[in-house]
Amino acid sequence: MVRRAIRREGSLVTHTRDEVAAAVEHYLAVAGQASESGDWAAWAALFTPEADYYEHAYGHMHGRDQIFTWISGVMGGNTSMSFPVDWSVIEGDRVVMYQQMRTADPEGGDAVYQFPAVTILTYAGNGLFSYEEDMYNTAEAIEVSKAVAAAQERAAGR
Repeated sequence: MVRRAIRREGSLVTHTRDEVAAAVEHYLAVAGQASESGDWAAWAALFTPEADYYEHAYGHMHGRDQIFTWISGVMGGNTSMSFPVDWSVIEGDRVVMYQQMRTADPEGGDAVYQFPAVTILTYAGNGLFSYEEDMYNTAEAIEVSKAVAAAQERAAGR
């Protein structure tokens, strides 16, 4: 396993808990808006220009521009996902969230299509994040994607 150092300026605790919590709340709200609209520009703007983003299935993105290009390609046009948080922990500038990657039922019912993920964020101040890492079981994500595709086909009457 390759270990990566998280770049930090100074001490681990540099911002108040209230500031970090408010930034995370804003991050989640913007992610929800981006998912509804399919436009991820405002979400990508929540990262510092030199942020690092590790997504275990897609690799490493460095910098806000790469993050935006990647998220637009993966999520652009997908307006059916939400990201409910089951629990989160804030320790200094670091946040760990256990959340669901949930897709709305394509058949309009109440079926739940989701898989869990762990997200780690490092808050950099001024409402921005310098680091994100997403971890989840890719096999489970693929199974959920297949189930969503089958439901989409049923909804289309195929």
